[in-house]
Amino acid sequence: MKLKRNLLCSLLIAFAWAGTALAQSDLVIPWVSNTNSFGSSIVINNLNDSAVTVTLTATRPTGEQATATREIAAFDQLVEEAGSLFATLDGPPGFNVRVTSSASNITGAIVINGFESPSGNSPSQANVVPVSDAANILLFSYLFAPPSGGFAAPVLVNPGTTEASVTLYAYKNGQRVADARISIPAGAPYTDLVQNIFPTGVDGDFYMVAEADQPILGVVFIFNDSLEPSMGNAVPLDAVPNPDGGDGGDGGDGGDGGDGGDGGGTTVSFSGEIQPIFSSRCASCHTSQSRGGLNLAPGNAYGNIVNQTAASGRVLITPNSLNDSYLWLKLQTDTSLYSGSQMPQGRGTLPQNELDAIMNWINQGAPNN
Repeated sequence: MKLKRNLLCSLLIAFAWAGTALAQSDLVIPWVSNTNSFGSSIVINNLNDSAVTVTLTATRPTGEQATATREIAAFDQLVEEAGSLFATLDGPPGFNVRVTSSASNITGAIVINGFESPSGNSPSQANVVPVSDAANILLFSYLFAPPSGGFAAPVLVNPGTTEASVTLYAYKNGQRVADARISIPAGAPYTDLVQNIFPTGVDGDFYMVAEADQPILGVVFIFNDSLEPSMGNAVPLDAVPNPDGGDGGDGGDGGDGGDGGDGGGTTVSFSGEIQPIFSSRCASCHTSQSRGGLNLAPGNAYGNIVNQTAASGRVLITPNSLNDSYLWLKLQTDTSLYSGSQMPQGRGTLPQNELDAIMNWINQGAPNN
């Protein structure tokens, strides 16, 4: 079986959930609507030569759940409205559905109908997604924001067992134009209109990339002025696109990760600004000394980096000196400044605002505030 590197972690998680290796199905329907405006039909196909039992677990963003069990005859399919499967989840908000079975060869789809369209029943269809397709980085190929007509809403699902921290990046005209941070509870979905996710910096057509600290799944909905829906699944990426390139904009002489000014202006808070960067960007690897050789978890990070020596023999953070702060240099794209890979490994350069915060914090003496 050929595995992409960025799917390996999610595949192992899926195996752990399955419990009996490969002879199980574990699928996700990212979003199901059951309102007066939009209804959903859930489709499950049994491609086996014997009957199978499937369990469907619906979870709202609030954590509210409902469960249904159905038996599907050999080579048959289940087509059932969401309101019939999950009568207690009537009305907004929507929910995702986890579909599990002890049998393999189970597939499916979701059909969403727009009841307020001119036809009164405008359908759109998307396939269910195997949990093994979850990835840390996802591409949402097309969205739009006002003043374009209609509206768009991405949906992200956390199939894991712990809360996921996610950064959303908007791209337009060859540039990264906005970013936003969200968290998704374990097993739950997240969705919002794009104008709420990115209140400024985005209008018209754009695409979005989601970067998470654990594997996630996604789908995007777009609606025209007539409330006719369309949807498409997000696809995994190996790295976050970085249109800016360069050395991360360190504010100095541009070639050597230089000192970048005197760090004036508003004092940067380690607990309020720097630690959240470590938690969202580095937590998947650096949660203990045995993972990544450095613990950057809350309560540990400051004491492990300021005036502390890395395995390379270089000081990780030297107050008031970017050139002598190995952790800062490791964030740059110029690999001649350090050994090994740029950090965060495999995720591209940090957003400019985060690099600026770290730079200013170091130049302000790296206070523990």
